Amino acid sequence: MTVSSAWGTAERPPICLVLGTGRCGSTALSGVLREHPDVLSVSELFAGLRGRNLAEREMDGAEFWRLLSTPHRADSALLRFKVAPEVTYPVFEPRPGASRFAWPAELPPIAGVTLPHLTDRPDDLYAALEAQAPTLPRQPLSEHLWWLFEALSGGRRPGVVVERSGGSLGQTAALLRLFPDARVIHMFRDGRECALSMSRHPRFKLTAVQAMLSAAFGYDPYAEEPGTPEPPSGVPAGHETLTELAPGRLTRAAFDRFDVPLARYGLMWSNMVAAGFPALPPEPRLLSLDYGDLVRGPRESIRALFAFLGVARDLAREDRQAAGITKGRDARSEVEEREWAELTRSCRMGMNRLYGRGAWH
Repeated sequence: MTVSSAWGTAERPPICLVLGTGRCGSTALSGVLREHPDVLSVSELFAGLRGRNLAEREMDGAEFWRLLSTPHRADSALLRFKVAPEVTYPVFEPRPGASRFAWPAELPPIAGVTLPHLTDRPDDLYAALEAQAPTLPRQPLSEHLWWLFEALSGGRRPGVVVERSGGSLGQTAALLRLFPDARVIHMFRDGRECALSMSRHPRFKLTAVQAMLSAAFGYDPYAEEPGTPEPPSGVPAGHETLTELAPGRLTRAAFDRFDVPLARYGLMWSNMVAAGFPALPPEPRLLSLDYGDLVRGPRESIRALFAFLGVARDLAREDRQAAGITKGRDARSEVEEREWAELTRSCRMGMNRLYGRGAWH
């Protein structure tokens, strides 16, 4: 397989970023977008680059490829225990065309979701990128990313490139510096529902653990910077259990029994909203899409989505897609009154930003 390189600056399609906190329902949009023939649906590319330097800067092709292909310490730690949340590459059930990264191999960020979202033979596409990306000239990161989008397009020029990553709202400012003309779909949901969903998700649990380790030891031992040390052997009083979760010491049993309070996920959600919400562009470059509106009126939401993207409409396809979107679990009924009150307090800052003071309860 080879990847093309024919788009000039003038020939590039517009780009749209779908930004959200994670667990807000945006994954459903990727499936909707992938079916549209005029859309290049890029899924979880920037989620795979979380914690890495996305500042616009000059780099050569080898450095760019390392950015895309170097496994995350945190993801690798979970994968060792056969935990691979939301990874669509068949790490545990390899098949023809998708067996190169079968467990216990580490999984490159771009191979986890981005490539399987586009092809049933992600190994072939990965090999083509691996061969060609390191040969790219020294150029800004944004130019490398445009090369990647073209490579993922399979030789066609789509009407629009749409990148959707869970948990990307905190990256808003950095992404808009890379793509200053991008349109943005801000996908959001009641923070308490997001937090409850996060609490059931191993990657978000480890993110919460990383924050707690950082507070205890003054740095994140899962950080991507070369030479990040293990926590010191002298454990601060009261942090003995937390230290068991550091890389090199983590076990599945320790991870499973460690309890992260639900309110901490609410605070994580609120902080992400506080970081990303002020950086969102103004209308008409912004479409705000509430998950609640999506499940209550999926046809209207899907039609608003494609109208915003400016691509051709197919009402029969949109009706079929809408029929596949259903309401999730009732978060309120699953949480006791006291814990719900604590969760509401932890989400208040973010909820006020999204819905306005006094406009929610």
